[in-house]
Amino acid sequence: MYLTIQIDALQILLARLGGLETRAALERILNTTAVAHRIPVHMRQGYLDFVDRTVPFDAYRTFFRAAADYAVSVIGRRIVAEELNAVDRRIDPAARKTAELLGLTKVLDG
Repeated sequence: MYLTIQIDALQILLARLGGLETRAALERILNTTAVAHRIPVHMRQGYLDFVDRTVPFDAYRTFFRAAADYAVSVIGRRIVAEELNAVDRRIDPAARKTAELLGLTKVLDG
């Protein structure tokens, strides 16, 4: 849930500030990342499809990091961080806690 919400936020941000082609490029990058790292996730027309629910935890970080890195390269770190933090503040506390344990809330920290 956390990953989906944050990637959706990045898609919207990219489309708003960079145009629809940047959103489409994000989809290509995420699908390439998934194949390269054998992550059973596929994005089709902006929707994430988790092919297998038993995804290793580090795969989520790798996948989210690819999305965040691309957004930063197009829009800039400050704006991306502000958007992710704004979404983070509205996410269910239990989901946020799980995301923290998986290292997803610090994806821009390196």
